[in-house]
Amino acid sequence: MKVFDNDKRGLPGWQQEGGFTLVEMMLSLTLLVVVLGMISSVTIFGLRSYHEVRIENSLREEGDLLMSSIMTAMYEFGPELVEYSQDQGSSGASSLLLERDENGQKEWREIRIDQNGLYIRDVADGKPASTEQGRIDIDSTIVTGGTDASAIQLDCQGRTACSSGLISVNLDLMQTYNGKAFPLKLQSKFGF
Repeated sequence: MKVFDNDKRGLPGWQQEGGFTLVEMMLSLTLLVVVLGMISSVTIFGLRSYHEVRIENSLREEGDLLMSSIMTAMYEFGPELVEYSQDQGSSGASSLLLERDENGQKEWREIRIDQNGLYIRDVADGKPASTEQGRIDIDSTIVTGGTDASAIQLDCQGRTACSSGLISVNLDLMQTYNGKAFPLKLQSKFGF
């Protein structure tokens, strides 16, 4: 029976070590850190991009919903007269008052954009039944005030009321994610 098994270096088999050297361990850890760093940066970039695309899609969907709601309200109501007004206060609200004569009865509908949202509501005696009536709920903020803010406007050759003309809708929507603002501006014009 052989007690010692000699290897190429001439050491007995029971004295050989099968571990890693310090240099090999440091090299392995360095490679692991580099690979994990690359994987985590790609993952973080992918998640950030995913959230930005998700927010942009959400803003577009909400903008489309608001625009189509305005157009649908206009065409369903079928106004004989449209009157434009804009608040001079800090709210920067703008609105259209649609008027029609239905079987000898006057009916009114208001389309209003202000800092609290978009409202499409029937009114009586020039006032809506409640301040929150007809509000279209969205997740985004409708930005009002300023030169490029959300507004609905009527163009009928300088008059504030007319039976036909052009309506311009500017929507400035915004959502925030991780403290960063994501804005979206939409503009549309249509005649009535």
